[in-house]
Amino acid sequence: MVGAEMLVAAAVNQVARKINDIVGVAQGEVKLCCNFSDDLEGIKDTLVYLESLLKNAENNSFGSDRANLRHWLGQIKSLAYDIEDIVDGYYSSKEQFEGGSYAQKGSLFCSLSNPMLLKGSMVYKMKSKREMLQQRQHLPNQYHFLSHINSAVNFEEKQTTSYRNTDIAIVGRDADLDHLFGILMQNDAEELSIIPIVGPVGFGKTSLAQLVFNDTRTEAFSFRIWVHVSMGNINLEKIGRDIVSQTTERIEENMQLQSVKNAVQHVLNKYSCLIVLDSLWGKNEEVNELKQMLLTGRHTESKIIVTTHSDKVAKLISTIPLYKLSALSEDDCLKIFSQRAMTGPGDPLFREYGEDIIRRCEGTPLVANFLGSVVNAQRQRREVWQSAKDEEMWKIEEDYPEDKISPLFPSFKIIYYNMPHELRLCFVYCSIFPKGTVIEKKKLIQQWIALDMIESKHGTLPLDVTAEKYIDELKAIYFLQVLERSQNDAERSSAFEETLRMHNLAHDLARSVAGEDILVILDAENERNARYCCYRYAQVSASSLESIDRKAWPSKARSLIFKNSGAELEHVSEVLSVNKYLRVLDLSGCSVKDIPSPIFHLKQLRYLDASSLSITALPLQISSFHKLQMLDLSETELTELPPFISNLKRLNYLNLQGCQKLQRLNSLHLLHDLHYLNLSCCPEVTSFPDSLENLTKLRFLNLSGCSKLSTLPIRLLESFASLCSLVDLNLSGFELQMLPDFFGNMYSLQYLNLSKCLKLEVLPQSFGHLCI
Repeated sequence: MVGAEMLVAAAVNQVARKINDIVGVAQGEVKLCCNFSDDLEGIKDTLVYLESLLKNAENNSFGSDRANLRHWLGQIKSLAYDIEDIVDGYYSSKEQFEGGSYAQKGSLFCSLSNPMLLKGSMVYKMKSKREMLQQRQHLPNQYHFLSHINSAVNFEEKQTTSYRNTDIAIVGRDADLDHLFGILMQNDAEELSIIPIVGPVGFGKTSLAQLVFNDTRTEAFSFRIWVHVSMGNINLEKIGRDIVSQTTERIEENMQLQSVKNAVQHVLNKYSCLIVLDSLWGKNEEVNELKQMLLTGRHTESKIIVTTHSDKVAKLISTIPLYKLSALSEDDCLKIFSQRAMTGPGDPLFREYGEDIIRRCEGTPLVANFLGSVVNAQRQRREVWQSAKDEEMWKIEEDYPEDKISPLFPSFKIIYYNMPHELRLCFVYCSIFPKGTVIEKKKLIQQWIALDMIESKHGTLPLDVTAEKYIDELKAIYFLQVLERSQNDAERSSAFEETLRMHNLAHDLARSVAGEDILVILDAENERNARYCCYRYAQVSASSLESIDRKAWPSKARSLIFKNSGAELEHVSEVLSVNKYLRVLDLSGCSVKDIPSPIFHLKQLRYLDASSLSITALPLQISSFHKLQMLDLSETELTELPPFISNLKRLNYLNLQGCQKLQRLNSLHLLHDLHYLNLSCCPEVTSFPDSLENLTKLRFLNLSGCSKLSTLPIRLLESFASLCSLVDLNLSGFELQMLPDFFGNMYSLQYLNLSKCLKLEVLPQSFGHLCI
């Protein structure tokens, strides 16, 4: 389908941004490092030049005749990552030296971390990488595949029409059909009714619209008009011309856009029209412009049905509540599968595999149709049924000619190619979590940030806010789905604590484009001879580590997750010792009682999840993590938050939830960059800092179920007045009798949990100032 080369533009943009940020610092050192600044500037200029070329190359790298192009893209991406690692390594050592004491500086000068040695090494490496990058830059001309970069592969989706093949029954949508006609036949609306049918790709929105369009009840309309809107390309003039041309009105070739808009409104006012706009998806401003073109400002009997896979688009275009299409039942999926496979429960192979295949459809008719076509291609072969039951669907689609099966992924590919490149990288990274995994939103955001995947436009938004917008984009198109919480969970948490799951088909898409960027091996039984050393993001288990030759272990990883693996200290330590450029490390699935010592050499570490480990104390070496932004120590056996925690100047996320033995919180008030602080369910805490007034960037604070104290110290409570950025505050369970009056002036506050504050009798009058 596609491969790791699909992420190269986003990766190169990420590295170019970083180099641009440090070029000014580098220029100040030009006297110390001859030609260093020139090399850095040259690399930056080359990357910026390549960026637009790479975007075209990514989109046009499909096909067996374009293997050279894909190989070149992989080379450029690997070089970009290597350059970033060199730059990060050098500046980490430089910061460590400049921030150290005289004794520490003396020790560094006598070690391999001598900044002067590193400076010289970096100059040499940078010069080498610059030369390699310049050589790679000219390869498209040299090997004559520049034409492939500039000649687009056609990814236009198949044009839908109102025609429906009556030989193929549409299953399970009778109730939806009746409900939509109930809406269509209402004539009491003061304005044009725009009815959006919304749901995930493959749910049958177009098929349902065809059912409505071809139903005899729609013959009451003067005209029935079907317009296919290319996903991601809302062309107002084309849509307008398509509408008018399907009536008896004339539309001239030389008409300007405004005249076309006028002609559309004339048609809608003069006639009763049923218009279907199929597959609508685009930018907010384009959707709003389309809506303005359709609204006439007066009563009309015309109706418009819009099909879209985007909740956001549906809400923008609609004039009535959304019609959300639901998944089909397993019985309905069975009918679709049997119809397409031309077999049924009487087949012995069906009896053996059919139930699991139907369950795999998850109520999506497109999947039932696809798997049915796969089985139909060679339904007498057991391995075909086995493949339909177990094989990743994107791999199945690659194995069969297009004319033999009903394709599954064309629409998904179009959505992917219409994503901004930075969103592509974040989306694909989500596939590091196996199918069905519960993903904690707050942790996913912190991983994206730690991996420099988030770019705040013009520096105006905090990175976590930008990341929230990315998640909203993926949720709107059903690629990420919000998991429902139990009532107890809902009471204890807020939007910050949201949990997600990746849609299975979206996961297949992401894995197919991740290629050799993302490695997930939870069972390496059949992969003993594979080499995984070049993967950049990996999730591994103890069994996989034991089964794979050590030379094949990931060695260039930026993110490494030991999840539910029970990995022993020896294996964890060995893997960490060969991955010196890690940015993200999750040890929460390890059976270790101490933090492995190789961790303390990870100078690039920004994210450390040590939750659920049996550690009782933090080692002093943690204070050397100058880049650490996220630290999760929840459900550990810590008894004290040590004073040296204040050395982590960049720490913005600290989770101590459920630390049952935690008693003392030292230096917490000195973590000035902290955005997130969770101290919930820490019942043994005997004292809080006197004040949190220095934590002015704090956005989330959870103190529920915390401390043996029945109430909060007055000075601590009053210090909340300085928390001008606070969005979410949980004080559940404290025996507060009153709240200070300033609570009503916390204008950023969106979530306030005072449940189980049984002695709280009155709220301050200023609460009326809070905006909901």
